[in-house]
Amino acid sequence: MIPFSDEKGAKRTLAAYTIRLQVDMLGGSMGFMKRRAAQPRMLETLKTGLEGLRHCAESLLVERRI
Repeated sequence: MIPFSDEKGAKRTLAAYTIRLQVDMLGGSMGFMKRRAAQPRMLETLKTGLEGLRHCAESLLVERRI
């Protein structure tokens, strides 16, 4: 989480989310099929992770307002 101010002086926060993948195991002669099969799960994992980050950030904002 990186706090900064935009051009109008409003406070903003940039969230950096990283994922480490071992793409070596998705290579080989049938690599294209492995990648095709793995892609939906990777996208769902990313979506779930970002939703969790958003939920956590929003709950922190609600706590600070109380």
